[in-house]
Amino acid sequence: MRGLLLKDIYTLVKQLKVFLLIIVIFACLPRLYSLSAFAIVYASMLPITAVAYDERSKWNRLAAMMPYSVKSLVFSKYILGYLMIGAAALISVAAQLVLTVVTGSAYGMAEIQELICVISIAIFLLSVNLPLMFRFGVEKGRLTFIILTVLTVMLLFSVKDTVLVWLVGADFGASVAFAALVAFAVLSNLASFYLSLKFHKGKFA
Repeated sequence: MRGLLLKDIYTLVKQLKVFLLIIVIFACLPRLYSLSAFAIVYASMLPITAVAYDERSKWNRLAAMMPYSVKSLVFSKYILGYLMIGAAALISVAAQLVLTVVTGSAYGMAEIQELICVISIAIFLLSVNLPLMFRFGVEKGRLTFIILTVLTVMLLFSVKDTVLVWLVGADFGASVAFAALVAFAVLSNLASFYLSLKFHKGKFA
């Protein structure tokens, strides 16, 4: 598993440099939190790029002759996504904390809850896109991927003043909704991994 992750990271070196720059710039814009959220969602797209490189280099055919299980090949892409999303979130938080010291602005529990909501949305997007890529391939699944990405970005630019305000409320109903969102993201990934595993096996059956 470690070797598979290192392969993907080395493949994405150029993208990761741009990715890091985007996160730092967006995270340093305190009045535009949705841009920081977009950086986290962007992180969930990096495994798609890794899948595209695998297809282009015929990696899957080579991997079939190596001591890697299908489960490891599929799961490594999910782990890559989680790592990228987590890294984006940590960098965003670090930048925002520095800004609170410099500008004297507040960064409290509400902002943390908003961050968790954005992470949940990014993880959900990952859970939808990866099975599509494994089933149809990056080229055929690109249109669906673009549509889902655009819809998610549009959602992110509107949730701060609508859904998130309700989710981070102090009442019991909002707390349940917040927990439900996180649980939904987790469950969607479990179902997604099962589908991706099935689709990947079908290609080499």
